[in-house]
Amino acid sequence: LTAAGFVSLRRRLAASTPELPYRIDEAGAARSIPATESADPVIRATTAWLMARDGGLAGIAAPLQEQRIDDEHWHLGAAPWRDPRGLDWLIVVTVPESDFGSWVMQGAERTMVASVVALFVAAFACLFVAAFVTRRLQLLEDAARQIADGDLAVRVQPSGFREFNRLASSFNRMAGKLSDAFARLERGQADLEHLVEERTAALRVANDELERLAREDGLTGLANRRHFDQHLREEWLRARRAHETLGVILCDVDHFKAYNDRYGHGPGDEALQQVAGALARNCRRAGDLAARYGGEEFALVLPGVDLEGAMQIAESIREQIRELGITHEATALGCLTMSFGVACQSPEASYATPDQIMKSADRALYEAKAAGRDRARAAEVPRAAV
Repeated sequence: LTAAGFVSLRRRLAASTPELPYRIDEAGAARSIPATESADPVIRATTAWLMARDGGLAGIAAPLQEQRIDDEHWHLGAAPWRDPRGLDWLIVVTVPESDFGSWVMQGAERTMVASVVALFVAAFACLFVAAFVTRRLQLLEDAARQIADGDLAVRVQPSGFREFNRLASSFNRMAGKLSDAFARLERGQADLEHLVEERTAALRVANDELERLAREDGLTGLANRRHFDQHLREEWLRARRAHETLGVILCDVDHFKAYNDRYGHGPGDEALQQVAGALARNCRRAGDLAARYGGEEFALVLPGVDLEGAMQIAESIREQIRELGITHEATALGCLTMSFGVACQSPEASYATPDQIMKSADRALYEAKAAGRDRARAAEVPRAAV
């Protein structure tokens, strides 16, 4: 500081400057230097100002703080003090205001530098924290996107950030619960699909059974009348496309009403079942079909067979029925017999239809019964132009 100060024992002087508080006179004696005679102009000016204001240094009885203006601003402080020995002291300090200004400016500069440094540190810290937090949030976002894409095994690894670790732990628990829930759902779906497959298979079997029952005669196991009519139409169209003939045999158990009346319906049903077995054994080719046409009447469809071939099959079946040896006392032979009507047509003929060939076979059957039964008759087919 450029301040000046002195301590006065009213007459003696001790100053903050390098000058001595006493002077050696010509006689060699030491004499104290009054403040008014100090070599320091600031001390002289301060002492003169105090003496002018208070009438002397002895007039200052209480501490005071003053500011005076000479060529510059000064801050002055004066404090009287009495020591334990009873000596009165006056302590005076004066400081130029420029020193305060420099202190203030230095303090302001230091404050500004510190503020700038603090701002840069704060900005860097904010950027670092933002980058750190953003990176961790990006990890969570990536993990959430992977879960949304179906990767339920993804987990977020913890880091040194405590708050993030809590968030990552919560996220991982959520992902684990989602994984468990989807696993249970997949197991349930697999069980459901297996159950649906079982039910579908059972339904398919049931439908097949219903279809079989809808197409099959319940007593004999042969095709029923509905299936026979459908099969006849299909083979008729196929024979027309292939330019082939189609044979049909219509047959009837002789005196079957008398058989039921004499032996009962139970033996009658058993007899029909044996007859059905003989008919089925003669259907050896693809497309051949034996059916129960109604009651004791049966029918066969024989694709690709001419009239002679159909007659041979009818005769073979007739012999096999007799060989069954089913007792029937109402017949001439004493055993169950059948009569056969055989028809054969080419579907290409303009007059030929499925109904027409069945009518021809029915007429031939009537002729066989009228001729004495236990025989086969071939229908007379008109030879109209194709």
